[in-house]
Amino acid sequence: MDMPHDQPKPGFGERAAKNAFFIFLILAMMTLTFGIAWGIQDIRQDEASGGTSATLSGSSGGESVGAAIIDEIVDMLKSQYVDKSLLDEDTLRQAAITGIIGALNDSHTEYLSPAELKAGALQLDSSYDGIGASVSDSTGVVTIVSPFRDSPAEKAGIRQGDTVLKVDGESTEGWTSEQAVERIRGFVAEL
Repeated sequence: MDMPHDQPKPGFGERAAKNAFFIFLILAMMTLTFGIAWGIQDIRQDEASGGTSATLSGSSGGESVGAAIIDEIVDMLKSQYVDKSLLDEDTLRQAAITGIIGALNDSHTEYLSPAELKAGALQLDSSYDGIGASVSDSTGVVTIVSPFRDSPAEKAGIRQGDTVLKVDGESTEGWTSEQAVERIRGFVAEL
């Protein structure tokens, strides 16, 4: 009968290698677990804040995108732009606002500047100046959106979808709805 051979006991190097492998495996699992937990937390924070927690790269304090980035861009331009005489802070800010509103691609959303508000561009009551019709330039031409009930426009037979080609003999080609309203109000005021 053969007697079973006793396996030789592993040496110190072999035991150390096995222990190092298990330690490495445990550290790798802990690192992976930490990374997954951190990623989940980051996703939850983004969802909780509505996904608008983008930060400016290179800015201190993790400022959220908004007025701060416009101020930062204006400051950079004032310090680094070649022809500083061309820089007008109000014009730059208005351009930023116009760009944001334009990116919505929504003809019913517009920004009214403080000057436009002061001039009465936003009337929340039922009174109006002019002919009594709302206009739009969303199709590239000045078009009647709708005449107001019992207004001079409705009484004159102006209907929804009518195109305004001329005001006081002047072509409206290339006009914005704001330009048309100003001219129509001016024309009506002269009558």
